[in-house]
Amino acid sequence: MEYDIMKNDVIEGRIPQEKPNVRYIVGQTGSGKTSLMYKIPHDGYVMIDNDLWRGYYPNYREIIQKYHTDEVPEIMQKMKEWRHRLIQDLSAERYNLLIHTSMTNVDEINEQIQEFINNGYSISIIAIACNIYASRLRCCMRYVESILRQRVWKICK
Repeated sequence: MEYDIMKNDVIEGRIPQEKPNVRYIVGQTGSGKTSLMYKIPHDGYVMIDNDLWRGYYPNYREIIQKYHTDEVPEIMQKMKEWRHRLIQDLSAERYNLLIHTSMTNVDEINEQIQEFINNGYSISIIAIACNIYASRLRCCMRYVESILRQRVWKICK
């Protein structure tokens, strides 16, 4: 149920294409992939980024209140499942996709790219990197941001 609602929201205003394109933005955690994603033109593309749909997770607010963060295994696992399903569903429907990934599983990405090519997609890859200290700092900042989100929701409730 939540997946269907989320899927309808992410494709809103997007139209399947005769000659679809997929753009990958790849890089290590904390390298700036999300920031870059919003700086490049993405009109007509469906964004595939787990961070965009965490709020669709069932009982999301209760879980983050319990753990004081949204970086919990049960949410992360569901986001991975939804991501995989979205990529399968939307590529079968021939939407343009903008995929944000750390590319931790290169074999999986290679298989995905081959599937896209077999289905008539054109592929582009944008790689971004930063030094290890910037990456670690950004990971720490992301954790603090998740705690702040939880506290704001608690106040607004």
